Amino acid sequence: MLAILSTLTACSGDPENAAGGTSSGSGGGSTSSSGSGGSGGAGGGGECQPGETQFCYSGPPGTEIVGACKAGLATCNPEGTGFGPCEGEITPSAESCATMGDDDCDGQINEEGCACIPGEAADCYSGSMSTNNVGICHSGTHICNADGLGYGPCTGEVTPAVETCATPEDDDCDGQINEEGAACVCVPNSTATCYSGPADSENVGACKGGMKSCNALGTGYGPCFGEIVPVAETCLTPEDDDCDNEVNEGGAGCVCQPNTASTCYSGSPGTAGVGICKLGTAICNDQGTAYGPCVGEVTPGTETCNTPDDDDCDGQTNEEGAGCVCLPNSSTTCYSGDPGTAGVGICKLGTTQCNAQGTAYGPCDGEVTPAPEDCSTPADENCNGMTDACGLFGWSLSFGDATEQDGHDIAADSAGNVYVTGGFQGTIDLGGGPLTSAGGMDLFIAKFSSSGSHIWSKRFGNAFEQVGRGIAVDAGGNVYVTGYFGGSVDFGGGPLTSAGGRDIFVLKLNSAGTHVMSKCFGGALAEEGASIAVDGVSNIALAGIVESTVDFGGGPLTSAGNDDIFVAKLDSAGNHIFSKTYGDAGNQDARDVAVDAGGNVIFIGFYEGTIDLGAGPLTANGNDIVLGKLSPAGSLVFGKSFTAGGSDIGHSVAVDGANNIYASGYLMGQVDFGGGPVPTTGGNEAFLVKLDPAGGHLWSKTFTGASDQLGYGIAVDSSGNVVFTGRFLNSTNFGGAPLTSTGLNDIFLAKLDSAGGHLWSMSFGDSFEQIGRAVAVDGAGAISLIGRYHGSVNFGGGAHYTAGGYDGFIAHFTP
Repeated sequence: MLAILSTLTACSGDPENAAGGTSSGSGGGSTSSSGSGGSGGAGGGGECQPGETQFCYSGPPGTEIVGACKAGLATCNPEGTGFGPCEGEITPSAESCATMGDDDCDGQINEEGCACIPGEAADCYSGSMSTNNVGICHSGTHICNADGLGYGPCTGEVTPAVETCATPEDDDCDGQINEEGAACVCVPNSTATCYSGPADSENVGACKGGMKSCNALGTGYGPCFGEIVPVAETCLTPEDDDCDNEVNEGGAGCVCQPNTASTCYSGSPGTAGVGICKLGTAICNDQGTAYGPCVGEVTPGTETCNTPDDDDCDGQTNEEGAGCVCLPNSSTTCYSGDPGTAGVGICKLGTTQCNAQGTAYGPCDGEVTPAPEDCSTPADENCNGMTDACGLFGWSLSFGDATEQDGHDIAADSAGNVYVTGGFQGTIDLGGGPLTSAGGMDLFIAKFSSSGSHIWSKRFGNAFEQVGRGIAVDAGGNVYVTGYFGGSVDFGGGPLTSAGGRDIFVLKLNSAGTHVMSKCFGGALAEEGASIAVDGVSNIALAGIVESTVDFGGGPLTSAGNDDIFVAKLDSAGNHIFSKTYGDAGNQDARDVAVDAGGNVIFIGFYEGTIDLGAGPLTANGNDIVLGKLSPAGSLVFGKSFTAGGSDIGHSVAVDGANNIYASGYLMGQVDFGGGPVPTTGGNEAFLVKLDPAGGHLWSKTFTGASDQLGYGIAVDSSGNVVFTGRFLNSTNFGGAPLTSTGLNDIFLAKLDSAGGHLWSMSFGDSFEQIGRAVAVDGAGAISLIGRYHGSVNFGGGAHYTAGGYDGFIAHFTP
């Protein structure tokens, strides 16, 4: 019901006159305000004046203007028949904690169980307040709910937990850390000594304690690492295995008491103490696993007339025996030379006498057997029916098995010792016992006396390829080797590892073969050392090829494309002096290097395209020969190119005592080395050329034949004579009698005087292929030759036969 505030009580008279006091305005409407009662209708008899307004309130008495409640306004309708709705009033509503007012207008605010202001945040903690902010514990935050009746969950609080050694903190928030807990065995991550064997065995014999570590949770120790506990005693070790203070007192493998002696005898039963036979003594080894050799025993031998004793210990003396070969003191003719040589040349029979026991003949007195041919006499000293001019056989050896072997280079010192290098697969024996490749091709180095006796030999390698290409020796007998290797190799100074494909190595050994220095140089592709030489102060000259980038110590040198020539000089310790590369996008190849008495470096090889040694470009016509001379500091002295229009290869270079330069190789076509065109027949022709120290032409020769002749190694003796080797097919002539191959390529070995005149020439081979790769001359003029062969070859001391594939050889000749 709408209560009009101006009407306090209903009139008993006409209801139309029940209006209270009014105040009218000048307009068409009026506003009534409640008076003190009474009726004051002013004419007309209607309920109200149209448009008239009155305060109104429909809430419970006593609630108006209490809390949020207030009166509204009601307006008389146009007909004056009554007031419209009470607009703008606020009456009591349910008390809500969502507002800050008195919603039910009872004079109290939020009295209906409100706990907080909705959305308001407050600290919270559900643990015992004495634990808040102790150890890991701390309060969280909760938010007042939308109805204000309570807070949401307490977020972020940490309350007491069970104390554990899993953390380094106060988990139960009682102010103490890790003070209790069944899991607490030890301090997390701490260590302690340990030993699980019997207490009295620790530190006895092999036994010892170890160490154990507390786990990260502190709940227990890990295993005992490093401890050794007693095991069954065994003679398989030299230790007290069961830790009882006795070593090898019994157990597996025990044969005897360590270091005790016992009599021994390995002869037939019943022979000890008969004739020469007697017991020996054997000592038990330190491990008790076996007796050592039976020292001092004498067992039955073959009965022989060489002694007056009972050699076979059967109680009879000299009753029989193969040793009884002749009538005592009788004489007969004798000869120890090769069959067929007695009575040829200087060779003749001798006389020998049987000894007094009849067991053997004495020396062959008066015999003359074959000796090396002496070029200074007209006699046939080697009893071959001919008087040889020179180059007499001294000794030779062959090395190889069913795989491949190759001798690449050779050197000699002033004492006549011979040094060789090359590569091999499988197993070889150079006189010091078998050397076995680790896989692929391995490098070998060896030293022999002037008589061919083995001094030392070595191999180096791995599963990749290692090859020795060049070798040199200095005045102190130090040996220098270069070549290439793949993978990792240790020459004695620690592992050297290739940077990619093949890398260059430089190795220095002393005269006993002990490592002095080793280095490697290379990049991602193939770099190879082809040749090495040493000057009078043991500086090292190197030449070869570089395909990618190489740094000898003076900074990176990079190929211009394909193979480029490199020349480098190092001191005797391998430190950089100078290094250079020459080439363009084509192939350039250095084959040999030499040094003269002034320390100048001379190199030879071949090139295609264009090359500049420092004096301007040289342009090839096919493959051309290149020869360069550099000063001791690496400056160009001269550079030369020789072309025959085909495939022309410079292979070897040497210098004499006057610093004249000798070069060899092979060419196809006509060439002018400076003395006019030399004759050719169209195939590959071997050549020799001699230049003065400034590069001026002295003489040049080619050696022609029906097929190919390839010149390889050269060496010069102290008289300026040049020794030359290589291979040829069919026939060739070095100025003496023609040489004819017996099948495929044969070896040639020739010696010319300092003017190029023929002294002697020889060939070696059979129906297979043989190649002479390099020669060396010692201080006495003796010649050493190295190479490879297939089939058989005879240098004068009997035939060598390959074991399969190519084998290597070394041959030595007198001057």
